[in-house]
Amino acid sequence: MAINSYSETPNNGTENTTLLKIKNTSSKHKSTSTIFIECYYSIGHIRFTLPSNTEYLYIIIGDEATPVWTGFVTRTTPETDIPVLSGEYAIICRTDGNQIFSGMLKF
Repeated sequence: MAINSYSETPNNGTENTTLLKIKNTSSKHKSTSTIFIECYYSIGHIRFTLPSNTEYLYIIIGDEATPVWTGFVTRTTPETDIPVLSGEYAIICRTDGNQIFSGMLKF
């Protein structure tokens, strides 16, 4: 589940925000996690606020089998350019500690 925050027209050049939550791999335990990654994005750019125990993220935008874009960010450089996208895309981030976070981006 992601919490999105953006203006009425997300692709107007403003920065949008979503909270990426830990991906629940078990249907037995659906507890709410207090660990999340803040993701800020705009047309052609994405940046993150990483949890204190995370040094880098591997990022997948789009479907895992056929991603639109993949890349890395680090604690030192927590932002990167991405392709110009339009519409709604899933985002999955895997930490160096093998935690998986997911959410949605709406451009």
